[in-house]
Amino acid sequence: MKTEMPILKMLPNRVRRNYFGGAVISSLRGFPPEDGDKPEEWLCSTVEAKNPGLEPVQNEGLSETEINGRKYIFAEILKENPEYYLNSSSYHSLSFLAKWLDSSIRLHMQAHPTKDFSKKYLGCDYGKFEAYYVLGIREDVKEPYIRLGFQRKDITKEIWKKIVETQDIGEMDSCFEKIPIKKGDVIYIPGGMPHAIGEGVFMLEMMEPSDLVVRCEFSREGIIVPPEARFMGKGIDFCMNIFDYTYHSKEDVLRNFFLSPEPIHEESNVLIERLVPGSISGCFETERITIHNGQSEINLDNRYAVLLCTKGNGTIESGDYAYSVSILDSFFIAANTQKISVTTTEEIELCLIKPTH
Repeated sequence: MKTEMPILKMLPNRVRRNYFGGAVISSLRGFPPEDGDKPEEWLCSTVEAKNPGLEPVQNEGLSETEINGRKYIFAEILKENPEYYLNSSSYHSLSFLAKWLDSSIRLHMQAHPTKDFSKKYLGCDYGKFEAYYVLGIREDVKEPYIRLGFQRKDITKEIWKKIVETQDIGEMDSCFEKIPIKKGDVIYIPGGMPHAIGEGVFMLEMMEPSDLVVRCEFSREGIIVPPEARFMGKGIDFCMNIFDYTYHSKEDVLRNFFLSPEPIHEESNVLIERLVPGSISGCFETERITIHNGQSEINLDNRYAVLLCTKGNGTIESGDYAYSVSILDSFFIAANTQKISVTTTEEIELCLIKPTH
């Protein structure tokens, strides 16, 4: 169906993963706070989830929107009118993928290929650079953390392969220190760096638009990663070339991979900060918009965008289209849209993700 809607509101889009979580997402959506195998919600997604070893689910990961009471796959709407929605003569997937992620356990150790590696060896336009914006920590987690990069100086491809092959978890654990995190932190993870999100972390995750992953820890708290989901169907020797074996001390990680919000615009009731620069991600940039009260206009620049609510309530509108907005709501803003208006009677926080120029 060919449409021209400046704002499209997405329907909730929970996705299965190889770890447990999701209670915080469910609670914020008004459901019982239960953890399960759908710890993520994919936002304005044009990416299908890869869950090798699990029963296939048609269109899993692809977002849907509702128009006049009927559901449509978001990507199909874009395909019908790419000039209006994407400022493009032909359809292409969004240059990023965003997720709400809520972990109840530490995730399995993993890494993702870089864009260059993916293009050269996997026939993909994207790798999987990631960035995290930490939105909350569960009350029972006293020392929240992530694992990021190797903290052992002697690690080589050969040593790491043996650790992964034998599943020597003691040796694997010795490669990593806990990197402390807190609510409000913004962290980025380049392709190739081994990492794992700790238990009890609720975040906005932003990344290149792929589901490429190498999992090097096959069992975690009773959850087994199926063999098909470990090495992308390529084998261990191939996947060992994906890892960055550089030594990073805990202090190096905190200094080099944690980002400080950069103020770029401020008025009496609104503050706009850059959370993730396009110069770091290579394919998207993220701004945080905090509106304290009243109405504010957000000017756009002929790029499509994804607008996500991370705090508060209000309304957004453009032309004849208006939506109520509250935490966890996600919207696609068409490239043809020149500006949107946000109104609130309290403090509202929005994240705006746009492709790099």
